[in-house]
Amino acid sequence: MKSFMLTWFVALALGLSAVNGQDNGVAFLSSIKGTIKVTDASGKEKKASPSLKLLAGDKITASANSSVSVMYYSGKEVVLKAGQNHVITAVKTEDSFLSGLYKSLSGMLWGEASNSSMAGATRAWAGDANRNITAVYPSESKVINDSPVFEWADHRASPGNDYVITISSEISDFKYEMTIKGSKQAAYPKTAPKLKSDEKYQWSIKDATGAEVSPTAKFSLLAPEDKETLEDDIKEVAKVCNNDNTNPQWYLLSAALYRDYGLMKEAETAIKALIAMKPDMVQAHVMLATLYKETGRLEEAKAAEEQARKLSEGKK
Repeated sequence: MKSFMLTWFVALALGLSAVNGQDNGVAFLSSIKGTIKVTDASGKEKKASPSLKLLAGDKITASANSSVSVMYYSGKEVVLKAGQNHVITAVKTEDSFLSGLYKSLSGMLWGEASNSSMAGATRAWAGDANRNITAVYPSESKVINDSPVFEWADHRASPGNDYVITISSEISDFKYEMTIKGSKQAAYPKTAPKLKSDEKYQWSIKDATGAEVSPTAKFSLLAPEDKETLEDDIKEVAKVCNNDNTNPQWYLLSAALYRDYGLMKEAETAIKALIAMKPDMVQAHVMLATLYKETGRLEEAKAAEEQARKLSEGKK
C-alpha cells in the first residue's frame, strides 16, 4: 500500500495553494535581477525578496532591464524577462495527510525545523569552538540499511590519524566499538552484531591516542514497512517528473521526501544536486542550512546561510 506521501506528490504537482487553510505559500522567487514588483490579489504591493512566500493570486512583474525566476513547490519554474508578469495559481485541498509533507517542504524552504521523524532534534554543545571532533553522519537521522557508513570531521590544527567509534543503544545494553586507522569514515562491519530497526542508537568518535571525543550523535534504522512505502514514493516522484532527472523538480521533491522519512543524508545529496543545477537559487541554500541545523552541523549551516544572504543581495 502506498503511503500518504505518494498521494501528496501527485497532488502537489498540480500546484497546491493551501492545506487546511494555512497560507504556507506555494512558490518563491529563486533568482532576482533588477527591480521586481509583487502585488497580492487585492493589489497591495509586497517587497520582492527570496524570503517572500508567494501565495495564490500574487502577481509578479519584471520591470525594465530585470528578470526573475519563480519556482513552485512542485518544482515548476516560470522565468520572467523585462515587461513580463505571472500570477500565482494553485488548487486547494483539505487532505490532512497531505498537510504533513507540505509543511515539511515549506519548513525546508523557510528555515523552519521539522517535527517529523528524527528531524528537529539538533544536538547541543557548549559553543562551536569547543567541538574539536564532530560526528557528522549519521546524526539525528535514519539510515536505510543495517551497515551505515559513519563520517566524522577533525577540526584540530593537527588532526589525528587513528580513531575509535563507539556505538550504543539508548534502550538496551548493546555497545560496539571499532578502531579506524587513516580515515575519517567507516562502514559498520557485516561481521559485527546486527543493528535492529526497533532500536535507537547513539555514537561518538574519539582520538585513539588522546582524550578528544565528539558530542554524541543519534540514529536509527528505517523500519521495513517504511522501506516499502519509500520505494513507491520514489517511483511516484520519478513519474511526476516524467523520469527527467535533469529537472530541478526532481531534486526539490526528492529532498522533501527523504527529509520526511528522516533520511537526512539522502536529503542532503538531493539538495546539493539542486544547488549544482541552480547555484543562484537562494532557497536551495536555505534548505541546506535547515538540514545542517537539524543534524547539528552548525558551522556548515552558517556557511550555507551566508551564501544564501550573498545571493539575495546580488553577490556571488
